[in-house]
Order: sequence, then structure tokens, then C-alpha cells
Amino acid sequence: MLSTKLLVPTILTLSLAGFLVLGGCSWGPMVKKDAENIAYVNGWPISYASFDSTAKAKRVQSTGNAERDIEKKREVVEILIGEVLIEQETERTESALEGDPEFSKELEEKLSTKALRLLYDDEVGARAEVTDEDIEKYYNENKELYKLRETIAASHILIRPQIDSVDAKDPRKLRNAEQKAKKKALAILKELKEGADFVELAKSQSQDEASKNRGGNLGIFGRGRMVPEFEEVAFALPLGELSDPVKTEFGYHIIKVTQHNPERYKPLDIEVRNQIRRQERTRREREVGQAYVDSVRDAAEYLFNEEVLASSDTTFSDSLWVVVVDGVDTSYYGKLRQEMPKYIEVKNLEALTSEDKKDLLKTISLTRLLEKVAEERGYYQSPEVLKEAETIREEKAKSLVRENLTGEDYVPTEEEIENYYNEHLDEYTVQRPLHVYHIIFTDSAFATVILDSIRDGADFVEMAKRYYPGEKEIREIAYDLDFISERELSREFFEAANKLEVKEVGGPVRTEWGYHIIKLMERKMGRSLDQMRTAIRQILKGDKDEEAKKSYVARLRGAAEVEINEWLLKRYVLTGVARSVATGKTR
Repeated sequence: MLSTKLLVPTILTLSLAGFLVLGGCSWGPMVKKDAENIAYVNGWPISYASFDSTAKAKRVQSTGNAERDIEKKREVVEILIGEVLIEQETERTESALEGDPEFSKELEEKLSTKALRLLYDDEVGARAEVTDEDIEKYYNENKELYKLRETIAASHILIRPQIDSVDAKDPRKLRNAEQKAKKKALAILKELKEGADFVELAKSQSQDEASKNRGGNLGIFGRGRMVPEFEEVAFALPLGELSDPVKTEFGYHIIKVTQHNPERYKPLDIEVRNQIRRQERTRREREVGQAYVDSVRDAAEYLFNEEVLASSDTTFSDSLWVVVVDGVDTSYYGKLRQEMPKYIEVKNLEALTSEDKKDLLKTISLTRLLEKVAEERGYYQSPEVLKEAETIREEKAKSLVRENLTGEDYVPTEEEIENYYNEHLDEYTVQRPLHVYHIIFTDSAFATVILDSIRDGADFVEMAKRYYPGEKEIREIAYDLDFISERELSREFFEAANKLEVKEVGGPVRTEWGYHIIKLMERKMGRSLDQMRTAIRQILKGDKDEEAKKSYVARLRGAAEVEINEWLLKRYVLTGVARSVATGKTR
């Protein structure tokens, strides 16, 4: 039988990522000129208010130079002109879609999906509602499904017999090892009863490596998880009490139960209610949906091409009719041929009989039958479907225009990515990566003595202030070189510092100035090409998109009638702080 999934449409949406019309803008197809409009694009006005809000949003500020300010204001106007041109082109594209056969087919399919969704909601969804009474009835009738088994939370200390696999084959030696293990377990139990901490003793004495570091905690478990000897004692043990040593195949256990949850039923709380509601609604939708589909399917009249369907020949022309439904809708052999392999697989058949083919053709015809029901009941003229049609047209037009606004086919090459990285190396590398302390000596042997003292625990800064050459004022600060680059000091010094771990002391390193003990205090890491590859790829793609948009808008601009209100543009005063060119003072 046909699954009710045929009634549950997949709602497809088209998105226009990145196509933004600036908030607060006011323009439209008005032709009356107004002094409060900053510009007109093919008769559409751009208001002074939209210009003002855009300039402020983009933080366009005065430079203090009148000519430069005019240029900056004109750049804002051009942004708005570009947005209007894109909107106008989108409207023209939307109008052109009306005569596009490919789009008409796409629209028809999507509106059918929407109409069938509405039909489904009324005929199936509304009849599959699950009430609170339904939920309580299901819960009470299926209470065993919500039974929670008995569980406990327990900890243990395990003492294993200390014997190897060879000696364990000797009963006397094995018995002796077991007696020693039990004796140790009893001694630990005595300590516990005298007040010793269970967690600490488990950590120090237990020989269960899996639980000892958790203080012997075994977590929460139900029956059947532990060995029978352990389980029998643990589930009978009163809460908080200690067991006598329990012998199992692993050794001797001292058990403490910290939580006991008896067998019980999960309450009918919000979580259980929602679970029941979901599963019951799914079940009802499946049953009601199947019943409705069957009723529509069985109510139709079918005229089958009996001769063709009875034949085992599969070489019939695709255009040969095989069924006429309700005297109107015809299906052809090509569609039947296409669907037969899937039907055979689903039904697990070796070959199709005439009746099998008829059943398949009824299934093939079902979508059109449901569409006819939706048409007869006016779903295609409903506000929801009409709104969907409008939205689909708008989004399709935006999508087509969007193709001109991006360099869609552009994928940056590895060479382009590497070139960009090298051209912006200053942004990705650290010019002074190492923060270094140092003490300089004229004698390498003495430098080694002081280095050993520092490695033995002497404070580097105190040693620097005591032994750095020069006056006291110099010694107080000269040891700290701050962040350095290879260009600022000798290559030997920089390489030695660069090999150190942060806070590590090294040396002595010889340079033209003497022998240095070096301590690396901090290292700043740059970003490699591999680290920046994805980000650079996005930057290059964004640049290409911007080029494509500018080129597209320029073409539209060249064919447009644009009028800018120069008088109003000059009067507009940019905000921000401007400085007097002559005095440098704030005006």
C-alpha cells in the first residue's frame, strides 16, 4: 500500500544569501519630484532620510575638506543607487518569470506541495490529535513499558590473593593466598568500623584498578551486571552499612551501598507525556493517512489497457497509454516501465502480474488524484498558497539576480592564496616574537657559574641586578630586552633564545658583546599559511564577489536614468570631529 509519506510534502525554500536592502531606506516607483529626495533612479526616489541613516550607519564623518566631504557623500548616494538598481532589476526579473516554462513547472510542483500540505493538515493532522486523556489511557494500559528496574549505587574495596598462575594450580598454595587476602580484608574492615574513611582506604588499599582512584565507586547498576556472589550481598545490604568480606572469583570485597532505588514506575511527567504524544500522533497519522489515501484511491474510476498489462513484453512504446483515471488523466507505459523495478524490489517479487501492474498504476495516479481533491476544495486559491506563490517568485528572482552579484564559479588557486599570504605577511607574522631577559658577562666561566646557580634555584632577576655590568640604574632595567626580533640582535643570540621553552634558562651564548645567560619569558606565535588558508580563500572569494557586484551595478547604472539632488547633497553636513588645517585645533 502507498505510504502516507506521499501526503507529507517536503517544503523547499530558496534563499538569497547576502542580498541585503539597507534598513531604513525609503524608495519606490514614484515619479513626483520632491526637494526632500536626495536622488531619483528611473523615477524611483531615494529619500533624504534614507541617505542620512545610511551615512550614519556607515560612520561617514567629515574630513574638514569640503571637496573630500562631497566625494564621501556621493559615495553614500551611489551605494543607495546601487541597491535601488538591484531592486528594480529583481522586479523586472520577477515579471519575466511569468513566461518561463521551466519556472512555471517548478512553481506548479511547489504549489502542489503546499496545497497537499494543507489538505493533509485538514484530513489527517486534525484527526490525529492526541488529548491528555489519550495519553493517560495509553500510559495506564502500557504501564509495564515504564517500569524502572531496581538499582543500587555501591563502592567496594577489593583484596586479591597474591599468587601467580603457576602456584594457583596448587590447592595448598592457593588456599594459603586466599587466607592472607581474607585476613587483610578483615583488617581493613576493622579500620572502617573504627572510623577510617572508606574513600581514602579504597584509594590506598583496593586492588581494583578500575575503581580505586574513584574511592571504590562502582556507580549505579542493576541486577545481572555483577557476579552473583557480589550481587546477592550488595542488593540485600542496608544503606550505608558495610558488608563482611565477600569472596568472588576476583578476591575479597568489602561493599558499601550508598543508594538504593527500588523497582518502580516512571512517573507520567512532562517528558513521558511528550514522548507518548509524539509516538501516538505518529501512529495515528500513519493510520488515518493510510485510510484517507485508500479512500481517495478506491473512489477513482480506472480504465486499464488490459492487453498491454497482461503481456510480459516490455518493449512497448513509452507513449502507449496504460490507464485513464476518472476519464481524464492518462498514464503512459514509459512511467510504468520506470516504476516497475522499484515496485518489484519493495514487494519482493520476481515478476509483475497484470494485477500487480494495476496496483502500481493506482499508486502512480494517486498524487494527481489528491491534487484534484485539493483543487476541488479550493486549496490552490487559499491565502496560504497564493502567498507561497508570491514568495517563490520573489525568491527565485532574487536568486537569479544574486548569480550576477557573485563570482560563483571562482575558486581561488593555491598560488593566489600563497601570494595573498606573502603580500600580507606583516598581518600574519610577529615582528618581535620573543620576550627575553639576559645577563651579559665578559668571562664565560663566571657566566657558567651564575647559570648553574640560577638552575639550582637562584632568582634570575636578582642575579641580573647583581651581576649585570654598569651602574645600578642600568642593572635595574637593562636585563629586560622586552620583545625582540632577529634583526635587532645577533643571529646567535636570537637563535639560542628561540630554542628555549618559555621560562627556560640557557647559555652562555657568545656574541660580539660578551657571554649571555638568557631566559625566555614569553613567545608570541604567528599564523602560518596552513592556518590562514581557509580564511584567505574566503577573503579572495569575497573580493571577487565584490568585483562582480560592482561590475553588475555599473552595467545597470549605465542604462539607468539617475538624477542626484546636488543642492541637497551639498547642504548635508557630515558629523564627526574635523580639525582646522591651519591650526590643528578642533572646530
